[in-house]
Formats: sequence, structure tokens, C-alpha cells
Amino acid sequence: MQNVALVYAFVLMAFMTKKKHLYPLLSILLLVSTIAGGVRVNVLSGQSPMWAIMAKQRAQRVAVVHVGSIADEHKKARIIKILVPLLIVAIIAVLWLIKTGTDKSESTLPPINNAELPEHLKNADFSLEVNAPVDFESLAEYGLPAIIDYGSDSCIPCKEMAPALKLLNEEMYGKAFVKFADVWVYSDAASNVPIQVIPTQVLVNADGTPFVPSDELAAKIQFTMYSDKNTNEHVFTVHQGGLTEEEMREILIEMGVE
Repeated sequence: MQNVALVYAFVLMAFMTKKKHLYPLLSILLLVSTIAGGVRVNVLSGQSPMWAIMAKQRAQRVAVVHVGSIADEHKKARIIKILVPLLIVAIIAVLWLIKTGTDKSESTLPPINNAELPEHLKNADFSLEVNAPVDFESLAEYGLPAIIDYGSDSCIPCKEMAPALKLLNEEMYGKAFVKFADVWVYSDAASNVPIQVIPTQVLVNADGTPFVPSDELAAKIQFTMYSDKNTNEHVFTVHQGGLTEEEMREILIEMGVE
């Protein structure tokens, strides 16, 4: 019991290295698990060295000690019955706090106010998620660059990108389109773009043309460019795999976003 409790506690500590407000609860959890483990060890040990010595003495003394030992074990068992539920409750409480803390958005951006947008952007859809093919021609009418991520809520690199996408979607409101399409749920959403793996990001300039990175950026991030088979016209620039928040910011800066 002691080992299991301590393992739980240290696993939780690993998750909470950046959640200093939960340290007091972790300390309580460690204390309770240690106490419970210590009591459990005493009970499981059965006879103590003192009892082993006394067992060799006269029968009447053995009987007296035996009664006392049973009483002590019953007392310790009652303590365990109290401490173990407390330990379980403490673990559940910490796990719940970790979950709720993780679910909270870390964004500190002020509430979005459409009234502050230029007139031609007030009808634009700046929502993060899309479930249908993106109309890139219509998007270009707003004069804003776009990063459209095609992935899934189920793939690991997609999950790693999710917080950065959410943050940039909020931060770039009115400045750029940052969107996400779950192609495992809405497969038609990728019907008009060259998606071979997920996640893949389609990168579009403010005028609707495919993004062309600088040599400096291309040396750090690998891009794939697609051309029309008949005209050889450059039609898409994509990045295959996950992008970090910093990398997406670098792309947006080269797209002209300040």
C-alpha cells in the first residue's frame, strides 16, 4: 500500500511541476500516503521481535500478550480503514484539480469585439473549427493570410498542436485566419487540398496565393509546394507534420502579420 501510494504521489508531482498552486495538496497526499503505508507495514509484519521473545516465556504471559497483540492489530486495522479512504479521496481530488486546471484556457486575451473590426471583416468567420471544404477564393476577399490545419482530435502530433492553434486563433482574430479541420470526422473538408498525412497545414497569403517562404525560413521548416499538372502554376504550399507555436508565428510574420 505504501509503495503504491508513493508511486501515485510522485506521478502526480511530475504532472504538477508547472502547477504551483496545487503543491499544498500534493504535500498532504504524500503525508497521508506515508502514514497509511507505515500503518500497513506494521499490520502486515505480524509478530514483532519483542513478541517473538515473549512467545518463548511462560504460557500465561503468552496468553496475556496475545490478547494485547490482537487488540493492537484491531486498532491498527481501524486506523487503516480510516486512512485508506482518505488517501483515495485525496488522489481523486488532486486528479480532478489537474484535469480542471488543464481544461482551462491559458489565454489572457480580452473578449473579442466585432465592432472594432473593419467593416469588410465583420462578416468573416474567424472560428477555429471547420467541417467543410474551405473556399479559398472567398477567403481571399478578406485580404488576410490563412493557416488551415488538417488533422484529427485523435492523432498525437495533432493534439500537441491543438493548444497553439487555439491560442493563435484567438490572438490573430481580425489579422489572420487560423483554422482546424478534423478530417477523420469530416473527410470532405480535405477534398479540395493535397493532404497525404496528418497533420498538414495549408498556407495561404493575404491575396489568396500560395505562401512562399524565405530561404531562411525554408532552411528551418520543410515546406512542400504543389503545381498544376497542366499549367505548372503554383497552387498550394503545405507543411506536413506538426508545427510549434513559434514556427507558426514565424510563418505569419513572413505573411505580413504584425
